[in-house]
Amino acid sequence: MTVTTGTAPATSSGGWSPMGSRPIPALPRDLAASALVLGVASSAWFAWGSAGAPTLRPWFLAGIAAGVALAVVAVLLRRRLQGAGSHRGPHRAAVQRTYHRTLFAEVALIIAGNVVLNLTGRPEYVICWTYAVMSAHFLPLARLYRISALRLTALGGIVIAIGAVGLGTTTTVSPIAVTGGVGALVLLVSGAAQLRLTRVASAQTDV
Repeated sequence: MTVTTGTAPATSSGGWSPMGSRPIPALPRDLAASALVLGVASSAWFAWGSAGAPTLRPWFLAGIAAGVALAVVAVLLRRRLQGAGSHRGPHRAAVQRTYHRTLFAEVALIIAGNVVLNLTGRPEYVICWTYAVMSAHFLPLARLYRISALRLTALGGIVIAIGAVGLGTTTTVSPIAVTGGVGALVLLVSGAAQLRLTRVASAQTDV
């Protein structure tokens, strides 16, 4: 496969190169990997959210199953695209450094926030903080892997986390249920959309 960087047209799944300023599209295997991560993450958040709404547990279980199914499909599709390459290839070392720094910052912020919330007697908002930080970490990854759809996922997730805090402080609605349920649904929908974009991108890539 020949990948031409800097001259390929931008697509709905594309973004901007971290090594330059010209738009290039996301590659199929990167999109499939993103769908896989979002599928697994949605299952985890549905599981966490079910603790805040025991009466809705069957719906949360259905969400967990849907997330697992999405992840399985993404794995199978990514294997089929084994020869499609990845944008990590040409600048693998630089991309890995950026990825690891982003991951480290995410984990550090989550731990720090969780410690503060527990020490101040607000453990019910741990899920909101964790979800907000996780969502925010999609922003640099969206640029890194040229997956602009991740930006919408990130911004939507931050709004949901803030909204859950607002509901938790002003009503009897559980912030755990809101963040886990609605937040997981956003991840699931985003993952499904990126799975579709994988197929579109694979049709545009010479494999």
